[in-house]
Amino acid sequence: MEKNTGTSRLASAIPAPLRRARFRQLWLGMASSYAGDRFQQLAQQWLVATLTSSALAVGWIATLGSIPQLFIPLGGVIADLVDRRRLLIAWQMVGAVATAVVAALVLVDRIAVWHIYAWAVVNGLIALLSRPAYKVVLTEVVPPDEVRPAVAINSMTETTSMVVVNGVGSVLLEFLGLTLAFILNAATYLVAAGSLWGLRDLGRRSGDDPQAIDVKRVLSDLVDGLRYLARQPSILHPLLLTFVTITIVGPAIGLLAAIVHAEGGSIVDLGLLAASSSLGAFVGAAFAGMRSAGANPTRRYAVLGLVSAAAVAVFVYLPVGLISMAPLAVLGAPAFAQAVWNTSRIREQAAPAYQARLQAITSMAFTLGFSLGMVWAGAAIDQFGLTALAGGAAVLGLLSVVVITIRK
Repeated sequence: MEKNTGTSRLASAIPAPLRRARFRQLWLGMASSYAGDRFQQLAQQWLVATLTSSALAVGWIATLGSIPQLFIPLGGVIADLVDRRRLLIAWQMVGAVATAVVAALVLVDRIAVWHIYAWAVVNGLIALLSRPAYKVVLTEVVPPDEVRPAVAINSMTETTSMVVVNGVGSVLLEFLGLTLAFILNAATYLVAAGSLWGLRDLGRRSGDDPQAIDVKRVLSDLVDGLRYLARQPSILHPLLLTFVTITIVGPAIGLLAAIVHAEGGSIVDLGLLAASSSLGAFVGAAFAGMRSAGANPTRRYAVLGLVSAAAVAVFVYLPVGLISMAPLAVLGAPAFAQAVWNTSRIREQAAPAYQARLQAITSMAFTLGFSLGMVWAGAAIDQFGLTALAGGAAVLGLLSVVVITIRK
């Protein structure tokens, strides 16, 4: 009896979504693909930094990757119309092939910066059509009352993989070479496709069979989705603050490779600093999984924006070294907390017919803000040095104070 009681207590301590086999299979497969992308991202950012010595050149990786994601709400519309499982499998296979080509170029030492940029565009296309579908099926494999823990587990897994990949992966790349990241990433795409293949009834549209995609209908549904979002201030206003915050503070994380290279650091230094940011993101996702954004999410987001602005100011004057890990950790936490809250809020408040479209818009806000930050900050750092980030931090701090005052 005591043994059964102990087993029961152990099982109850495991988060509810993890006790569901379908969630575990989806979660582990897609998490492997995410980790592979992050491993390649670490390698290719360092590669471009060493080839060009330019912050803007490094920033273009994220910017070009975001171009397809300007249309990610269309991906959400498409995800509402088709079999999401088949869509995810198809694009995982595209990712495997594209990454294998880049891996071969790195292996034979024929890689050029434009090859990395081309892969970034392909990866952006994958995100365009896969991310909205995945965010929806992730919330469909669990009951409604387990959605927020499921989203938090997914975000925490992504951030954990970022900590491990950046910390341990940078050491591996230092001794085994950058090619390793590209080869492993191609393999993880195949792992994700295999996990999705086993979930035969996942991702089908409710009520009928997948429909043929009609361009006019896609555009009409997109406009309808944007109009719906405009009528939902509890979703829209926090999302706008997420966009502004990521645009301003994102470069401190996204341009780390160029910053570390300019300061004379190594890829191991880059990995440790990036890992600290990822650790902060893990804490932020875990917190958001346990607690909601409250009755006034817009004000809470503004408070987090003020904290982020202060962290950027500290980082500007302490860009490399053990002390620099603290402000980077602070920057990671608010961003991922908001990502969890935004996704959960849509599931809780939006009508079922608009789920994929609004999830796509949240992804676009995060990714587009980050990429725009790469452009303005990359050009500014190349021209004026790292102190250019302090100006952005001042703007964010002022905006946050205004919102906090208004939303008392």
